Amino acid sequence: MHRCHRNFSVIVAGLIGLGAAAGVQAATVTTPSGMTSSDDAAVDQQWYRAASSGASTGITADYARSGNGSILMTSPSISGSTEWRYDAASPTSFGALGTLAQFSSAQYDWYRDASSTNPTAQAPAFTLWIDEDGNSATTADRSYLIFEPYYQTNTDPAVNTWVTSTVNASSIMWTPSLSGYCAFSVFATGGTCNGTASPYSSASVVISVIPFMGSGWAGVFRGAVDNVVFNTTQSGGSLSANFELAPPPQPVTAVTAVPTLQAWGLMLTGLLLAGTVGLRAKNRRKKD
Repeated sequence: MHRCHRNFSVIVAGLIGLGAAAGVQAATVTTPSGMTSSDDAAVDQQWYRAASSGASTGITADYARSGNGSILMTSPSISGSTEWRYDAASPTSFGALGTLAQFSSAQYDWYRDASSTNPTAQAPAFTLWIDEDGNSATTADRSYLIFEPYYQTNTDPAVNTWVTSTVNASSIMWTPSLSGYCAFSVFATGGTCNGTASPYSSASVVISVIPFMGSGWAGVFRGAVDNVVFNTTQSGGSLSANFELAPPPQPVTAVTAVPTLQAWGLMLTGLLLAGTVGLRAKNRRKKD
């Protein structure tokens, strides 16, 4: 089961109204539209997506959640993987998501369709991409700290229903850089996990937030993700994304101008003048 995140590729999508290093508290993600089965171009501090080996992902109405859409994730085989990613990894944005010491919690909604034929333990997962030494100039030390619903209770995830998972200090996590599963707090403080020192410390920097469906699970997978939340005490670093279909364009309709007070005054003056002229003409006829 630990193979679920073997294949991370780089992905694509736009976040409406999401600024650069300032971050946001909440936003609605509606782009890019449609499904993709390949990687989109990476975009710093916006949501973008990736898919590989026949897997596909996109915002659809298949499993609408908190609105008219959610992220659909599908895979036809053991090698397929999909992800959506929010990066703060450029020289100007590095550190915008804070350190592991500043991380307070994360949350996401996920859905596993019962039509999936891969192992029943798999559900959409959540990971943080971490710069271990907190130094943007060294990039070889970056790795993933991964949360999977199964390892929180050691029971198979529910099917055909939306589930909300919360990631916090007591959540069970794992990283490809060492074997074993330990509480987030162990990794975040540089503790020891199953006899091996954590590669992370409180100074490690979060550079990506990623909901994903990983490879390594034989069979077909179909599921969804929505309402991804990341909370940090770093100023402006928290984010919340609700994935929705873009609303259809509003029809163009003719707008009837509303008369201004000046226009009303001119119209009333005209009516009074017309009445006065008519009255004078009537009086002249009587005299004649």
